[in-house]
Amino acid sequence: MPSFLSLFSATLLMSDCGLALSPTPQQPPPPPTLTYPVTAFGAQPNDGLDDGPAIRAAIQAAKAGGGGIVEFAGGTYHVGSASPQANQPPVGLDFDAAQGITLQPAASAAVTIAFTDRSHHGIQIQGCADLTFRDLVLTYQSPCHFEGILQTANNTGGVSTYVLHCPNGVDANDTFLFGQNGQIRPWRLSIFDPNTRSRRPFSAKLTGATASVNAAGTTVTMTLTDDWLYAEPIVNAPQYGDLIAVGVEHPSHMVWSVGSTNLLFERVRIEQAPFFAAQHTFDSNVRYSQCTIGAAAGTVQPLLSTNRDGLRFRSMRGAVQVVDCRIERCGDDAINIHTQWIAVNRPLYPGYVTLVDAENAGWPLDLRVGDVLVAHDPTSLAALGKASIVSIMPNAPNSVQIAGFPLAFGDWAVNANAQATDILIQNNLIRDVDARAILVRGIRGTISGNRIVDTPKGGIVACPDVQYFKEAGFSRALTITDNTIHVSGYGRWYHDSATSCQLGALTVGVEHAQSTWPVGLGHAEMLVQNNWIAASSMVGLFVASTDTADLVPSMSAPTFGAMVQNNWVLASQLAPNPGAGLARGITNASGGLHLLHVDHTSALGNRIDNRGNGALLTIANAGTSTTTSGTVATWSTSFEQEEGWTWAGQPLQSFVGRLLATNPTDATVGGWHLRFDSWHLQGRDLAADFARGHQCSVCSAAGGTLTIDVDPVVQPSTSKLTFWATSVLQPTGSPKPLVVEVTTAAGTVRTSFPANSLAAAPAWSFHEVTLPAGTMAVAFRRAASNAEVYLDDVVVSH
Repeated sequence: MPSFLSLFSATLLMSDCGLALSPTPQQPPPPPTLTYPVTAFGAQPNDGLDDGPAIRAAIQAAKAGGGGIVEFAGGTYHVGSASPQANQPPVGLDFDAAQGITLQPAASAAVTIAFTDRSHHGIQIQGCADLTFRDLVLTYQSPCHFEGILQTANNTGGVSTYVLHCPNGVDANDTFLFGQNGQIRPWRLSIFDPNTRSRRPFSAKLTGATASVNAAGTTVTMTLTDDWLYAEPIVNAPQYGDLIAVGVEHPSHMVWSVGSTNLLFERVRIEQAPFFAAQHTFDSNVRYSQCTIGAAAGTVQPLLSTNRDGLRFRSMRGAVQVVDCRIERCGDDAINIHTQWIAVNRPLYPGYVTLVDAENAGWPLDLRVGDVLVAHDPTSLAALGKASIVSIMPNAPNSVQIAGFPLAFGDWAVNANAQATDILIQNNLIRDVDARAILVRGIRGTISGNRIVDTPKGGIVACPDVQYFKEAGFSRALTITDNTIHVSGYGRWYHDSATSCQLGALTVGVEHAQSTWPVGLGHAEMLVQNNWIAASSMVGLFVASTDTADLVPSMSAPTFGAMVQNNWVLASQLAPNPGAGLARGITNASGGLHLLHVDHTSALGNRIDNRGNGALLTIANAGTSTTTSGTVATWSTSFEQEEGWTWAGQPLQSFVGRLLATNPTDATVGGWHLRFDSWHLQGRDLAADFARGHQCSVCSAAGGTLTIDVDPVVQPSTSKLTFWATSVLQPTGSPKPLVVEVTTAAGTVRTSFPANSLAAAPAWSFHEVTLPAGTMAVAFRRAASNAEVYLDDVVVSH
């Protein structure tokens, strides 16, 4: 940058040369941002009355004024539903064609918006631009699922009957329950330990139930007839006393958005969503930053935060970003980014092509003049050509005139202008969800630095479902790097069939009946590197259907199919699913890294541990332009039995990240054991420092003490330290006390947890310590030097 003196000298020189300097035009100051306090329109927090009309009036005033801040005083606001326009379904808060509006609290205020009608969307956004939602808690007034304690279970001839006692009651007439005369349709059943309220790992996942509720609303009888229940034994099936959370399928979302651009959700917490926490369709430039999707806070927390996906992005027209978020306890996927296939139907008008959604002909397509349609053969998915939309039939938005390749009846097409681009999914913690953590299909993007724990399906899946959900097939230019995936793949779905291609903790592939792929077809420019995958019951890293095909002809040709390098895979196929993936060459011998139908692909420098049931590397139908030089290097390290979990009577072994003291060869580090998946301090994930065996920069272990340094700058106010502990034992097996020392400038305060408050493995006990402002260090001290301590979920939060 030039200095002031140089600019001044240049000015004199130009003046001496007779050059007149034009004065810099003064830009008018931006207009002041108007604020619309909801209390000025009649909203009163904490009074239990419906604040919806007042908040909607404030939004309308901001909309009429060209934008502004809709501001909330601290407290809880209850919002009922109203019809935004004639002949439209009710919604809580409607933003129709709004621009430049921000919803946020007044300074330092804590605000909760509790929607009271679970049968309708909480927030509806249509055709909007430049909306911001900041520092809000969005919830429904009561849980959108029900919980019960298993009383009896019976499985006969493929029909399972479960009877639940629901102490909090179930209202058969509630509007969010499907059916009539007490009949309900549960979406999915999740099984939890009744004492710890944590999901039981490697338990059966039950889907497709029908149920009835007794007159008193405290007993639920459910019947399941899924084929897989009959075909395969249920491992760790529900048993007497289990706590079961039942999500009910219902098409209403906390946030529902379509055709909008530049949406920012910042430090927003979403709880108890009836279906998706948020669904975005045909939107562009959507960002979630430092948001939380989780179960509602309270003494006894509801087990599920959503009945279905957390964040769902469908046929997006621009960038998608999810950064620094925490997503947990979703009833399905945590983050789902996909594009629907478009089917070419019989033309309704001469000279026009009629297009419909390939899965559901009634869904809108958002077609626009100038969009590029890439045609595909529906059987092989091979790209056939492309065409441009030049006009759309008035009053028939799915009938278009095209220029270019002649789309024919039965073809499938992808709208190249309606698919997610510039994806960034970074530094999120995703745990304890019912399906996949991240399911993605897109063009250009990065998935990096995420910590993924306890996912019954895969952790990261770039594998759209072509067969069932008709999601468009292949991604381009995705980088998947520096992610940690721990304990995945213990669910049983229809995906886990002989033809499945979603059988990796980290999967790149496509769900399609095609058993052999034509040359020049598949994902392209996929970079998968530096990921850490541990304790999967699936193939650890599964890569299929990659090549250098130019699937979107409007883009430049790629240079490679996939590069899979420097990944660490530990203990795969711990609990293999018999028969799954056989048609794709996947067997119980497929372990760490499995390559299938890949070409122009390199798998270099990966480390595959041999402690799982499967082999280190398996390859099927790889092209001549594929190399695995240096891929497999058996890595030997210490393993511990984790939390006493067993699968089919055998201990579940997984990698336990260890802090290294001055002697890195000391395998026990003074008897301290930490799960590498869940150390968090003020939002900082400590796992990144030691999960790969490196020195932890803010942790130290010496003798009987483990110390975590805290930066007082980022811990300015009183907060809480919470953690789970187990196995505080001497060799004799008797529990010993654990002391937590909190150090501030004023001194050190010790909190002792007596032996009878600490659980012995395999159980865990939960503990909480108050941290005063200015905390500089937290130390865990073992009362006996030869005791062993396991800690989990060490979290500091305000």
